[in-house]
Amino acid sequence: MRWWADLGGALRLAPRRSEQVARAGGELVLSAGEIGFRRSGGGGAVGGGWEVETVSNLSTGYCPDVTSWPTVPTALDRPVGPLPDR
Repeated sequence: MRWWADLGGALRLAPRRSEQVARAGGELVLSAGEIGFRRSGGGGAVGGGWEVETVSNLSTGYCPDVTSWPTVPTALDRPVGPLPDR
């Protein structure tokens, strides 16, 4: 799944086959990459039983620098809407 943090710090998600620049409307972002989720064991995790399994800064459109990494935990701590179907 693709992810990016908009200028307000909100985490945005899109299917992996999409491109972050297009999905973000060409707007500037704080960071971007790919993210993987898995069902949580207890089912009580925020977001309906999903938890982050992997996060990367692999984004050919935005090519974020490693200095953007502090954005990631901040964006993940904010509420995220339902995940789209794979």
